[in-house]
Amino acid sequence: MPSRQTAVEKWDRVHPGLRAEVDGMLAQRCPSGEIHEAIRERYGVSISERTIRKYKRGRWLPSALRVERYAEIVKGILKALGKENTEKLIFEQFLNRAIEASRDRPRLVPRTAPNPHKEESPYEG
Repeated sequence: MPSRQTAVEKWDRVHPGLRAEVDGMLAQRCPSGEIHEAIRERYGVSISERTIRKYKRGRWLPSALRVERYAEIVKGILKALGKENTEKLIFEQFLNRAIEASRDRPRLVPRTAPNPHKEESPYEG
């Protein structure tokens, strides 16, 4: 069952880029009050400091920790294998992991679903 959208995610649908800005400011360790003011000035939207803290704890931090954990796992594997150019290999592994994750996301219509607008041919099997 998909989780509910946070206020930051809902406002991002109305104002594209809002979530990315909040994420960027969280990554820079800006306090929630500063983020609240910046969003209000730039987008004219008032997202409370409490909502920003809940978003950080519920969405942003788990995702940041997951990325760090993947990076550490890949670094350990590459170190054990004695590979050179570890940064390049880590980046490639991270991209491959992101591609795999995007393929695993549920789709609204399965790929195998018949097309309701396509007429059936009497000549097919």
